[in-house]
Amino acid sequence: MRTQVAVAGLGLGVVYIVLMGWAMIHLGYDTWGAFIVIPLIAIVTVPILRRVFSGEQAALFPIVLLGLGAKFAGSFVRYWVAFDAYGGSSDAARYHNVGKALAGLVRSGRFSPFEVVPRGIGTPFVERLTGLVYTIFGSSRLAGFLLFGWMGYIGAILFVQAAIKAIPGLAGRRYMALVLLSPTMVYWPSSTGKEAWMCLCLGAASYGMAKIFVGENRVRALLLITVSMLGGGFVRPHFAAIWLGAFIVALAVGLFTERAARGSRGRFANVLLVMVGIVGLVIVANVTLRYLDPNGGENSQSNVSSRVTAIFQSTEQRSNEGGSAFKTINTSSVTSWPYAIVRTLTRPMLFEANGLATLLPALEMAFFMVVGLFSWRRVAHVMVLWRRSPYVTFVLVVLFMFGVAFASIGNLGILTRQRSLVVPLLLLPLCLPLRVARVRRPVQQMPHVRDRVVVGAS
Repeated sequence: MRTQVAVAGLGLGVVYIVLMGWAMIHLGYDTWGAFIVIPLIAIVTVPILRRVFSGEQAALFPIVLLGLGAKFAGSFVRYWVAFDAYGGSSDAARYHNVGKALAGLVRSGRFSPFEVVPRGIGTPFVERLTGLVYTIFGSSRLAGFLLFGWMGYIGAILFVQAAIKAIPGLAGRRYMALVLLSPTMVYWPSSTGKEAWMCLCLGAASYGMAKIFVGENRVRALLLITVSMLGGGFVRPHFAAIWLGAFIVALAVGLFTERAARGSRGRFANVLLVMVGIVGLVIVANVTLRYLDPNGGENSQSNVSSRVTAIFQSTEQRSNEGGSAFKTINTSSVTSWPYAIVRTLTRPMLFEANGLATLLPALEMAFFMVVGLFSWRRVAHVMVLWRRSPYVTFVLVVLFMFGVAFASIGNLGILTRQRSLVVPLLLLPLCLPLRVARVRRPVQQMPHVRDRVVVGAS
């Protein structure tokens, strides 16, 4: 068996070398640079994943490998759409051109390496991030797509690991397959751009929050959350605000439910985390208002309500254009929020598809709904778990805030791309445990039980 594997590996290596040699002669580095990056990603990633997904999670490893292959395929498809179908008129082309210029200046010695250290808000951050990637790996457009796609892939895995850690009994294989293989996750966070980086940051932040929810190494978890939220906040501060807001709500709700009974030290730590989180949320919210303000921050003295209203109105006007435009739902009344949230999270439906670009996500959403219909018992357990699992509370609050905040987007293409960042959380109810065990208070909170344990031990 080992001999057969060795022969197969040798044969694949020979084929790979032949193909790479042909590509180097007939294709430019924009394309054949991928032949260098793909093996590097596999060599670095697969052994680490093999170690992570071992023991009780060994059954997930085949799905993880299949997901990596699907992510490579998604990057190739996005590359073709961006530079062939759209003729290069995409954000990825801009990031590539600026990043290539920055990397060339750094490698030639005209710029210091500090020039490609990511900074700025929004597009400038991603441009420098692309320049940093190109400085290390070379200015290959296709390789850039693969490397950013790999970032999105790691982010998706972290989303899954966060849920597995925080929710005992979760249908891990189903959740892993849905997250890694859903067309939205395979396609959107798979190119040079904001989605892949944000998927990585939000996945890492979710994993850190899950560790805090289960009381596991709060210091390291808080450090991971801080770094992730900084990275995500520089690109899309409104998503960082949503994640931090949901994290604070989940911790605060936990203080008044049975799941928070972990002793005075645990309660004090949660209260402290809530206070630190509020400070961070205020800072991120202020950056978000400046970033999204259609007047460029000129009305910074206006009240928050008027600035948020102006942002929503500007977003609606700018997104209600093109063939994928639709009429948005007015969210000025709180009574309209439930319907607006549901429609924001479920667009496009099959009856809203008006072309191949909208038909594919509509079919995907129809599939999710069918799975949800047959998994109604899992979905119904949301009503129980939100009181017992801080992570489920966190997920529900993120979906609620996203549904309200993005209800003003009137373009299916834009909405689908933005929603890809919450799809891992949207899929979670489909994979909740079929049976929900009653949460027990720790022994340290029941003195009479603790005394019995001590006496019995002696």
